Amino acid sequence: MKENLAVQAVIFDSEVLGPTFDFAQAQTLRERYFQAQVAAHGIPVKPGLRELLDWLDARGIAKAVASSTGRAGVLARLDLTGLRARFPVLVGGDDVTRSKPAPDIFLRAAE
Repeated sequence: MKENLAVQAVIFDSEVLGPTFDFAQAQTLRERYFQAQVAAHGIPVKPGLRELLDWLDARGIAKAVASSTGRAGVLARLDLTGLRARFPVLVGGDDVTRSKPAPDIFLRAAE
């Protein structure tokens, strides 16, 4: 995950926003905005998701969450939606050495 952020910082700093752009501050502001939106509106759950999960459970089909977001962030979001217990497997970006675009997160979740 940290490697991915470092790569993003280099790309944005040098190619898009110039060498003086404060990428760390932008990330902090982005996270602050996200937290404010979640506090005000919650995290929406796609219509039909709970029914789909029920359908998968009834057939014994395995489920997992694989996200480049760090494990703590994913768990917090699942807790806010009440879905944490529905996913026995979770792999976050900080659980693997290589994050996006490498498939490591998804391969680990499928184990």
